[in-house]
Amino acid sequence: APAAAAGPDAATKKAAREAYAAGEKAYTAGDYTTAYDEFKKAHDLIPTIHAQYWMAMAASYGSDPAGAYAGLSEVVSSPEASKLGDDKIASATARLEELKKVPAAVNVTSAPPGAEVSVDGAAQPGVTPVTVNMPSGTHRLGLGLQGYQHYETDLVVTPGQKLDQNVELTKAPAPPPP
Repeated sequence: APAAAAGPDAATKKAAREAYAAGEKAYTAGDYTTAYDEFKKAHDLIPTIHAQYWMAMAASYGSDPAGAYAGLSEVVSSPEASKLGDDKIASATARLEELKKVPAAVNVTSAPPGAEVSVDGAAQPGVTPVTVNMPSGTHRLGLGLQGYQHYETDLVVTPGQKLDQNVELTKAPAPPPP
């Protein structure tokens, strides 16, 4: 039988433990970037739900809330989540609730530019190109420009997501001659 079936060797276990400990130390110190890197090192050596949890928690304090939201969602819905214990599941769930409040930034452009933008029927300040912040969920995005057909689409956005919405407006048919 191949040796790999016996599980990680002592050196791998030691390296994973050291990386994990370094991750915990960095996390406690508020150095979430280093913490993420160390927990990832540990997870790459020996994948565990614990390392995955700490990676997602560290990421939730970083500059990619959308990725962190996806990572934490994966952790709490994992079949192995019960191994984390109630405290960690509660922490992850609380972080998810915090991240849900981070709006998505939708960069709306149109050809031609200068269209008025509405979200769920409410006019937004400015005209295209414009960035519109919206809470996570499903929203109705509308664009209107004189001489062009009104455009509407449904958008589903996740917390902290950055999204580009490029719209090609269609010329409105000319009015019939009187």
